[in-house]
Amino acid sequence: MARTASGKEQVKMARVAIRAAKMADELRAAQAVLLPLECGLSMAQTAVAIGRSVLSWRDLHYAYALFQNCPSGDRRSCEQETIT
Repeated sequence: MARTASGKEQVKMARVAIRAAKMADELRAAQAVLLPLECGLSMAQTAVAIGRSVLSWRDLHYAYALFQNCPSGDRRSCEQETIT
C-alpha cells in the first residue's frame, strides 16, 4: 500500500508557487507537489492530471523541491550547483 502524502508547509509553498508560476513547467512542478497532498492522488493519477508520465512527474517533483530549497531563488544556478 502506498504512503499517504502529508506536509502542511509544502501545501502552502506549492500554492504560492502555483500563483507565481510564469512557465508551464513551473506550474506543473507545483501541481506535482500539491495534488497528492491536497487531493490524495497517487503518482500515476497526478501524472495523468498534469499531462505527464510518471517518470516526468518524478522529475517535476524533484525540480520543485530543488527550486524551493534554493537560497538564491534562481533555479538554473541551483541546478548547476547540484550537477557540478
